[in-house]
Amino acid sequence: MMRRRLLWMLLAAPVVIHALPAQATDLNNLAAAREMLELKGEKALLEAFIKADLPALKTSFRTANPNITDDELNAYGNSVEVELEANLDITIEFEAEEIADTYSADDIKALIDFYRSPAGRRITKLAPAMTKEMNSLHQQWIAHAMERAVKDIDGKKGAGNHT
Repeated sequence: MMRRRLLWMLLAAPVVIHALPAQATDLNNLAAAREMLELKGEKALLEAFIKADLPALKTSFRTANPNITDDELNAYGNSVEVELEANLDITIEFEAEEIADTYSADDIKALIDFYRSPAGRRITKLAPAMTKEMNSLHQQWIAHAMERAVKDIDGKKGAGNHT
């Protein structure tokens, strides 16, 4: 949990952190966690997530900044994408540390064995495309919930005006 907060602080601040105070991570577990993430294709998954989520980020930014030009919006999107891609490796390293600190050596080994199996290799191959599709589905789900919430609020406001 502490590392996640530090990760977001790192990503939000233009400061390079050379060492983070944290509990002692078992170096064998850390190496195994790194291997598992590599086998899992974590970098490709994060890259797919970036590509899939950028349109929603740009839409949110335009909503918050309605007078922004298309050129400014595109520059914003490009800047966010560059920043996220620049931090891929450190993000994966934080993930590896979190996994190493959370899971036992046996659990990580089991995950490595899984990602080396035919089913694991297939998931790794298909996951980036599925990430894009699932992200689109999740955005539609959230947008629908937000629309319903606005309608509910508007309905309550309208009902309150007639009393």
